Amino acid sequence: MDFLLEKRYLCFPIKCGAKPVKTRLILPDYTIVVSLELTREEPDFWVYYDALFTMGQTIRILHEGEKDDLRAENTCVFRDRPIEKTPIYREEHRPRYHFTNARGWINDPNGLLYKDGTYHMFYQLNNYGSRWYDKGWGHAKSTNLFDWEILPPALYADDSGYAISGSALFDPDNRAGFGKDTWILMYSSRYGGEPEKGQFQNIAYSADGRIFRKYSGNPIIKDTATINFRDPKVFWHEPSGHFVMVLACGEEIRFYRSLDLKNWDLSSVLEDTLINPQHKVYECPELMEYQIEGENNTRWVLSVSIDGFRRVLHIIGDFDGRSFVYDPSQKLQWADYGKDFYAAVAWNPQYEMAGRKLWIGWMCFWPYARECPKLEGWMGAFTVPRELRLVRHENGKLYIHQNPAKEIEELKQEAINTKNQVALPSNTAYRLPGGEAFSLNLELNKQDGETGNADILLHYESGETVTIHLDFLQNLLQMDRSDCNRIKLGSWFTEPLTAPLSNRNTIQIQLLIDKGSIELFLYDGRTCLTALCFPEKHSCSLEFYNYCENEIILNNITLNPIRRAKWTY
Repeated sequence: MDFLLEKRYLCFPIKCGAKPVKTRLILPDYTIVVSLELTREEPDFWVYYDALFTMGQTIRILHEGEKDDLRAENTCVFRDRPIEKTPIYREEHRPRYHFTNARGWINDPNGLLYKDGTYHMFYQLNNYGSRWYDKGWGHAKSTNLFDWEILPPALYADDSGYAISGSALFDPDNRAGFGKDTWILMYSSRYGGEPEKGQFQNIAYSADGRIFRKYSGNPIIKDTATINFRDPKVFWHEPSGHFVMVLACGEEIRFYRSLDLKNWDLSSVLEDTLINPQHKVYECPELMEYQIEGENNTRWVLSVSIDGFRRVLHIIGDFDGRSFVYDPSQKLQWADYGKDFYAAVAWNPQYEMAGRKLWIGWMCFWPYARECPKLEGWMGAFTVPRELRLVRHENGKLYIHQNPAKEIEELKQEAINTKNQVALPSNTAYRLPGGEAFSLNLELNKQDGETGNADILLHYESGETVTIHLDFLQNLLQMDRSDCNRIKLGSWFTEPLTAPLSNRNTIQIQLLIDKGSIELFLYDGRTCLTALCFPEKHSCSLEFYNYCENEIILNNITLNPIRRAKWTY
């Protein structure tokens, strides 16, 4: 059935768990193939096709389900605004300042670009439900990394399969032949329910960053013998005069070169048992050259998500445009010790970014991602954007430091608690107010040789507690969030999270609290830990308790409420 797109939103009623109905939405420039959990009962929420860039065109809705299934053309509604049971971005459990899409499931961030003072973020999205199906690329833009405008998706699932992860770049010199300054998306694809058919590398392009067209010559690289063959990171390498593609291929990383983005030659393979002795599957590679802080020297860092560990690993080495060589004199480093930091990728540091290193990660964990709450119509969130620096420590080793992007200062409200110093004797507590969304910065100073422990406690209004335990004997931090589990997740969620402490007497601590999440940064961002939490009510207060024999000094305490991010869609 054909419809004229006279209103911006074509809305569909969704009931989680209903029988999916395969539906085809056909427009002049592209086709969307999607499975909709349609209902004639009271829906859990409504999803929509956003016609911002296609108003005035005709859309054809084809039913591909069984004869007696609900049909999308009989349940859809056209509106000037999305249909909302609760105003979007005001739902009870949605984060206040961490990125979420207006509707649907998100996971990996993908192509990240900065142009004309605006940050663009593409990401894995099923806009038509809260399930990991029918994946395409969402698109959002921001001038400050926190207040986002949600745009229509850049890529949709279609007959060529899902559009899964990849990267983005500009082509200022028209090397690909699509036009000068073209926006290029490099992405993997896979057939929805048929992973055995393999994964393929593809191109989509756009003159203006609005509507993207898939290249007629796709796929540009295929390897039907390798099921895990995905997530191309592509950039222009000026010294060698080539485009470089870094590709995750099972337990190895492959490097390809090209002059035109269409024709690629394999240049090298990284398969190092020192890096990956357990032969886990790599995902979402990121490769950047870093200026060492305070030095004239640079080093390359390859950051990879490791599926078996569900963590992101930093590997320091050298890259010449053809191959990456790991430097075993530098330590392999986990980017984050929590379970809910994965698939992190960076804004392309070329072009207007002028070398600034800034990345963002998916804030969830695959073993329980599909069990997370979905009835509010959104599923999945990202960490705050993080600044990356390469710092040489006193031992001569290089370490990646991460801290929240400086733009978060725009969201911070007037401090509700500032203390230059608080002395905390043995077996005493110090309490602070909190809220639903806030930041806390302080320095904790213990006595030299102290072997006791201390706790940072987050007490939620509904009675749950998250405990951050500092063990100065074992130099170990342990976070226990098992009490904060309204959705009854299993041991993947309830087991403690651990991170190393140094033997220094001073610990710089930064906490970012939002509805449903905790991000912890220690030692100026050398050690990070990200964790989801699921209280019934999200407002919390803080308590510090000193179990040490000697007093602890808390210095430079600053607690700032963080305002709700501004969202448009």
